[in-house]
Amino acid sequence: MVLERLEALPLGRFHYKLLLVTGLGWLFDSMDTGLIAFILPVLAKEWGLAPGQMGLIGSIGLIGMALGAVVSGTIADRIGRKKVFTITVLLYSIASAFCALSWNYQSLLVFRFLVGFGLGGELPVAATLVSEYAPSRVRGRFIVLLESFWGLGWIAAACIAYFFIPLYGWRMAFLIGALPALYVCLIRMHMPESVRYLLAHGRIQDANAILGAPHAIEGEVVHGEERGRTIGFPTANPTFSEKTGLNERVVEAYCITDEWIDLYGHKVRVEFVGFLRPQVKFDGPDQLVDELKRNVEETKCLTA
Repeated sequence: MVLERLEALPLGRFHYKLLLVTGLGWLFDSMDTGLIAFILPVLAKEWGLAPGQMGLIGSIGLIGMALGAVVSGTIADRIGRKKVFTITVLLYSIASAFCALSWNYQSLLVFRFLVGFGLGGELPVAATLVSEYAPSRVRGRFIVLLESFWGLGWIAAACIAYFFIPLYGWRMAFLIGALPALYVCLIRMHMPESVRYLLAHGRIQDANAILGAPHAIEGEVVHGEERGRTIGFPTANPTFSEKTGLNERVVEAYCITDEWIDLYGHKVRVEFVGFLRPQVKFDGPDQLVDELKRNVEETKCLTA
Protein backbone atom coordinates (compact mmCIF):
# COMPACT_ATOMS: atom_id res chain seq x y z
CA MET A 1 0.00 0.00 0.00
CA VAL A 2 2.78 2.43 0.92
CA LEU A 3 4.73 1.61 -2.23
CA GLU A 4 1.64 2.31 -4.35
CA ARG A 5 1.41 5.74 -2.72
CA LEU A 6 5.11 6.29 -3.36
CA GLU A 7 4.66 5.51 -7.05
CA ALA A 8 1.50 7.66 -7.21
CA LEU A 9 3.21 10.77 -5.82
CA PRO A 10 2.75 13.58 -8.32
CA LEU A 11 6.02 15.02 -9.57
CA GLY A 12 6.73 18.14 -7.56
CA ARG A 13 8.93 20.07 -5.18
CA PHE A 14 9.74 16.99 -3.07
CA HIS A 15 11.38 15.19 -5.99
CA TYR A 16 13.33 18.19 -7.24
CA LYS A 17 14.61 18.99 -3.76
CA LEU A 18 15.82 15.40 -3.39
CA LEU A 19 17.49 15.66 -6.80
CA LEU A 20 19.25 18.87 -5.79
CA VAL A 21 20.49 17.52 -2.44
CA THR A 22 21.83 14.30 -3.95
CA GLY A 23 23.10 16.13 -7.03
CA LEU A 24 25.23 18.40 -4.87
CA GLY A 25 26.85 15.27 -3.47
CA TRP A 26 27.70 14.17 -7.02
CA LEU A 27 29.02 17.65 -7.80
CA PHE A 28 31.39 17.60 -4.81
CA ASP A 29 32.55 14.09 -5.72
CA SER A 30 33.32 15.15 -9.26
CA MET A 31 35.01 18.33 -8.06
CA ASP A 32 37.40 16.36 -5.85
CA THR A 33 38.12 13.86 -8.62
CA GLY A 34 38.91 16.72 -10.98
CA LEU A 35 41.01 18.65 -8.48
CA ILE A 36 43.64 15.94 -8.20
CA ALA A 37 44.22 16.14 -11.96
CA PHE A 38 45.06 19.85 -11.64
CA ILE A 39 47.02 19.46 -8.39
CA LEU A 40 49.33 16.65 -9.51
CA PRO A 41 51.53 18.69 -11.91
CA VAL A 42 52.11 21.34 -9.24
CA LEU A 43 52.70 18.73 -6.54
CA ALA A 44 55.13 16.73 -8.70
CA LYS A 45 57.23 19.83 -9.28
CA GLU A 46 57.25 20.82 -5.61
CA TRP A 47 57.97 17.34 -4.21
CA GLY A 48 60.03 16.04 -7.13
CA LEU A 49 57.74 13.06 -7.78
CA ALA A 50 58.51 10.44 -10.38
CA PRO A 51 55.88 9.54 -13.03
CA GLY A 52 55.11 6.28 -11.21
CA GLN A 53 54.48 8.10 -7.95
CA MET A 54 52.16 10.56 -9.68
CA GLY A 55 50.25 7.69 -11.24
CA LEU A 56 49.83 6.00 -7.87
CA ILE A 57 48.47 9.18 -6.26
CA GLY A 58 45.89 9.42 -9.04
CA SER A 59 44.91 5.74 -8.97
CA ILE A 60 44.85 5.16 -5.20
CA GLY A 61 41.68 7.23 -5.00
CA LEU A 62 40.03 5.10 -7.69
CA ILE A 63 40.91 1.95 -5.74
CA GLY A 64 39.29 3.51 -2.68
CA MET A 65 36.19 4.37 -4.71
CA ALA A 66 35.79 0.79 -5.87
CA LEU A 67 36.03 -0.57 -2.34
CA GLY A 68 33.84 2.17 -0.93
CA ALA A 69 31.05 1.43 -3.41
CA VAL A 70 30.99 -2.26 -2.45
CA VAL A 71 31.11 -1.69 1.30
CA SER A 72 28.66 1.22 1.45
CA GLY A 73 25.99 -0.66 -0.49
CA THR A 74 26.02 -3.46 2.07
CA ILE A 75 26.05 -1.10 5.04
CA ALA A 76 23.26 1.04 3.55
CA ASP A 77 20.94 -1.97 3.59
CA ARG A 78 21.58 -2.32 7.32
CA ILE A 79 21.69 1.20 8.75
CA GLY A 80 19.92 3.20 6.03
CA ARG A 81 20.77 5.18 2.92
CA LYS A 82 20.68 8.57 4.62
CA LYS A 83 23.17 7.61 7.34
CA VAL A 84 25.62 6.11 4.86
CA PHE A 85 25.31 9.16 2.60
CA THR A 86 26.07 11.45 5.56
CA ILE A 87 28.99 9.35 6.81
CA THR A 88 30.64 9.07 3.40
CA VAL A 89 30.32 12.83 2.75
CA LEU A 90 31.97 13.53 6.10
CA LEU A 91 34.67 10.96 5.43
CA TYR A 92 35.83 12.36 2.11
CA SER A 93 35.52 15.96 3.34
CA ILE A 94 37.69 15.35 6.41
CA ALA A 95 40.15 13.24 4.42
CA SER A 96 40.42 16.01 1.84
CA ALA A 97 41.29 18.47 4.60
CA PHE A 98 44.01 16.09 5.80
CA CYS A 99 45.35 15.94 2.25
CA ALA A 100 46.06 19.65 2.60
CA LEU A 101 48.09 18.84 5.73
CA SER A 102 50.06 16.00 4.14
CA TRP A 103 53.71 16.08 5.21
CA ASN A 104 55.08 13.53 2.72
CA TYR A 105 54.22 11.27 -0.18
CA GLN A 106 53.12 8.31 1.95
CA SER A 107 50.70 10.34 4.09
CA LEU A 108 49.09 11.79 0.98
CA LEU A 109 48.53 8.31 -0.39
CA VAL A 110 46.68 7.26 2.78
CA PHE A 111 44.47 10.34 2.77
CA ARG A 112 43.72 10.05 -0.95
CA PHE A 113 42.62 6.46 -0.41
CA LEU A 114 40.21 7.61 2.32
CA VAL A 115 38.90 10.36 0.06
CA GLY A 116 38.24 7.79 -2.66
CA PHE A 117 36.58 5.42 -0.21
CA GLY A 118 34.15 8.17 0.83
CA LEU A 119 33.48 9.24 -2.75
CA GLY A 120 32.81 5.69 -3.88
CA GLY A 121 30.48 5.09 -0.95
CA GLU A 122 28.40 8.19 -1.63
CA LEU A 123 27.79 7.81 -5.36
CA PRO A 124 25.72 4.58 -5.43
CA VAL A 125 23.67 5.61 -2.40
CA ALA A 126 22.72 8.91 -4.07
CA ALA A 127 21.73 7.14 -7.28
CA THR A 128 19.69 4.59 -5.29
CA LEU A 129 17.75 7.28 -3.42
CA VAL A 130 16.86 9.14 -6.60
CA SER A 131 15.80 5.97 -8.43
CA GLU A 132 13.68 4.82 -5.48
CA TYR A 133 11.78 8.09 -5.13
CA ALA A 134 11.46 9.15 -8.77
CA PRO A 135 8.19 7.91 -10.36
CA SER A 136 8.83 5.25 -12.99
CA ARG A 137 7.55 7.50 -15.78
CA VAL A 138 10.35 10.07 -15.17
CA ARG A 139 13.00 7.90 -13.50
CA GLY A 140 15.29 7.88 -16.52
CA ARG A 141 15.14 11.67 -16.78
CA PHE A 142 16.01 12.09 -13.10
CA ILE A 143 19.00 9.75 -13.31
CA VAL A 144 20.31 11.71 -16.31
CA LEU A 145 19.83 14.99 -14.41
CA LEU A 146 21.66 13.53 -11.42
CA GLU A 147 24.60 12.47 -13.57
CA SER A 148 24.76 15.93 -15.14
CA PHE A 149 26.00 17.25 -11.79
CA TRP A 150 29.23 15.33 -12.48
CA GLY A 151 30.02 17.72 -15.33
CA LEU A 152 29.31 20.71 -13.08
CA GLY A 153 31.78 19.34 -10.56
CA TRP A 154 34.58 19.25 -13.16
CA ILE A 155 33.78 22.84 -14.09
CA ALA A 156 34.05 23.80 -10.41
CA ALA A 157 37.38 21.96 -10.16
CA ALA A 158 38.74 23.81 -13.18
CA CYS A 159 37.68 27.15 -11.70
CA ILE A 160 39.37 26.36 -8.37
CA ALA A 161 42.54 25.32 -10.19
CA TYR A 162 42.55 28.47 -12.30
CA PHE A 163 41.77 31.02 -9.60
CA PHE A 164 43.18 29.54 -6.39
CA ILE A 165 46.13 27.21 -7.07
CA PRO A 166 48.33 29.88 -8.75
CA LEU A 167 47.74 32.28 -5.84
CA TYR A 168 47.44 30.04 -2.79
CA GLY A 169 48.97 26.72 -3.79
CA TRP A 170 47.71 23.14 -3.98
CA ARG A 171 46.97 22.89 -0.25
CA MET A 172 44.25 25.53 -0.55
CA ALA A 173 42.58 23.47 -3.29
CA PHE A 174 42.39 20.48 -0.95
CA LEU A 175 40.95 22.69 1.81
CA ILE A 176 38.22 23.87 -0.54
CA GLY A 177 37.50 20.21 -1.23
CA ALA A 178 36.73 19.83 2.48
CA LEU A 179 33.85 22.33 2.36
CA PRO A 180 31.22 19.63 1.64
CA ALA A 181 31.41 18.80 5.35
CA LEU A 182 29.12 21.82 5.81
CA TYR A 183 26.73 20.21 3.34
CA VAL A 184 25.93 17.52 5.94
CA CYS A 185 23.55 19.94 7.67
CA LEU A 186 21.58 20.21 4.43
CA ILE A 187 21.46 16.43 4.17
CA ARG A 188 20.10 16.01 7.69
CA MET A 189 17.36 18.60 7.12
CA HIS A 190 16.21 17.85 3.58
CA MET A 191 17.17 14.30 2.60
CA PRO A 192 14.55 11.66 3.46
CA GLU A 193 15.38 8.09 4.33
CA SER A 194 14.58 5.48 1.74
CA VAL A 195 10.95 4.35 2.02
CA ARG A 196 11.88 0.88 0.80
CA TYR A 197 14.56 0.62 3.48
CA LEU A 198 12.05 1.66 6.16
CA LEU A 199 9.49 -0.89 4.96
CA ALA A 200 12.12 -3.64 4.84
CA HIS A 201 12.86 -2.96 8.51
CA GLY A 202 9.21 -2.77 9.57
CA ARG A 203 9.20 1.00 10.12
CA ILE A 204 5.87 1.60 8.42
CA GLN A 205 4.96 4.68 10.47
CA ASP A 206 8.22 6.38 9.51
CA ALA A 207 7.53 5.60 5.85
CA ASN A 208 4.03 7.07 6.13
CA ALA A 209 5.47 10.17 7.81
CA ILE A 210 7.65 10.81 4.75
CA LEU A 211 4.87 10.32 2.21
CA GLY A 212 2.22 12.08 4.28
CA ALA A 213 -1.12 10.74 5.44
CA PRO A 214 -3.40 9.07 2.86
CA HIS A 215 -5.61 11.60 1.13
CA ALA A 216 -8.88 11.72 3.03
CA ILE A 217 -12.08 13.75 3.23
CA GLU A 218 -14.12 14.16 6.39
CA GLY A 219 -17.51 15.81 6.47
CA GLU A 220 -21.28 15.51 6.24
CA VAL A 221 -22.80 13.80 3.22
CA VAL A 222 -25.19 16.06 1.32
CA HIS A 223 -26.81 15.76 -2.08
CA GLY A 224 -24.97 17.57 -4.83
CA GLU A 225 -28.11 19.36 -5.96
CA GLU A 226 -28.28 21.10 -2.57
CA ARG A 227 -25.05 22.87 -3.50
CA GLY A 228 -26.01 23.82 -7.02
CA ARG A 229 -24.41 20.82 -8.73
CA THR A 230 -26.03 18.40 -11.14
CA ILE A 231 -23.43 15.70 -11.82
CA GLY A 232 -19.76 14.90 -11.17
CA PHE A 233 -17.39 13.13 -8.79
CA PRO A 234 -17.95 13.16 -5.04
CA THR A 235 -15.61 16.01 -4.05
CA ALA A 236 -14.45 17.88 -0.96
CA ASN A 237 -15.29 21.54 -0.72
CA PRO A 238 -15.10 24.03 2.17
CA THR A 239 -18.53 25.02 3.43
CA PHE A 240 -19.19 27.62 6.11
CA SER A 241 -20.87 26.20 9.20
CA GLU A 242 -23.21 28.47 11.16
CA LYS A 243 -22.80 26.20 14.20
CA THR A 244 -19.01 26.44 14.50
CA GLY A 245 -18.26 29.51 12.43
CA LEU A 246 -15.53 27.54 10.65
CA ASN A 247 -15.04 26.20 7.16
CA GLU A 248 -15.78 22.47 7.17
CA ARG A 249 -15.10 19.77 4.61
CA VAL A 250 -18.23 18.46 2.90
CA VAL A 251 -18.49 15.31 0.80
CA GLU A 252 -20.73 15.80 -2.21
CA ALA A 253 -22.52 12.52 -2.82
CA TYR A 254 -24.64 11.97 -5.89
CA CYS A 255 -27.56 9.60 -5.59
CA ILE A 256 -26.18 6.74 -7.68
CA THR A 257 -27.31 3.89 -5.42
CA ASP A 258 -29.61 3.47 -2.46
CA GLU A 259 -26.58 3.19 -0.15
CA TRP A 260 -25.79 6.84 -0.70
CA ILE A 261 -29.30 7.85 0.33
CA ASP A 262 -28.80 6.15 3.69
CA LEU A 263 -25.68 8.27 4.28
CA TYR A 264 -27.31 11.66 3.86
CA GLY A 265 -26.75 13.79 6.94
CA HIS A 266 -24.08 11.48 8.38
CA LYS A 267 -20.45 12.38 9.10
CA VAL A 268 -18.14 10.18 7.02
CA ARG A 269 -14.45 9.80 6.26
CA VAL A 270 -13.40 8.81 2.76
CA GLU A 271 -9.81 7.70 2.19
CA PHE A 272 -8.23 7.44 -1.24
CA VAL A 273 -5.74 4.74 -2.12
CA GLY A 274 -3.73 7.09 -4.31
CA PHE A 275 -3.90 10.77 -5.07
CA LEU A 276 -6.95 12.44 -6.57
CA ARG A 277 -7.05 12.53 -10.34
CA PRO A 278 -7.86 15.68 -12.28
CA GLN A 279 -11.58 16.35 -12.43
CA VAL A 280 -13.31 14.90 -15.47
CA LYS A 281 -16.49 16.19 -17.09
CA PHE A 282 -19.04 13.56 -18.07
CA ASP A 283 -21.73 13.89 -20.69
CA GLY A 284 -24.33 12.03 -18.66
CA PRO A 285 -25.09 9.83 -15.64
CA ASP A 286 -24.24 6.60 -17.47
CA GLN A 287 -20.65 7.67 -18.10
CA LEU A 288 -20.27 8.70 -14.47
CA VAL A 289 -21.64 5.37 -13.23
CA ASP A 290 -19.25 3.44 -15.51
CA GLU A 291 -16.27 5.45 -14.27
CA LEU A 292 -17.22 4.93 -10.62
CA LYS A 293 -17.52 1.19 -11.22
CA ARG A 294 -14.03 1.15 -12.74
CA ASN A 295 -12.71 3.06 -9.74
CA VAL A 296 -14.26 0.50 -7.41
CA GLU A 297 -12.58 -2.36 -9.24
CA GLU A 298 -9.22 -0.55 -9.21
CA THR A 299 -9.54 0.06 -5.47
CA LYS A 300 -10.34 -3.61 -4.85
CA CYS A 301 -7.20 -4.64 -6.75
CA LEU A 302 -5.02 -2.23 -4.77
CA THR A 303 -6.44 -3.20 -1.40
CA ALA A 304 -6.70 -6.95 -2.00
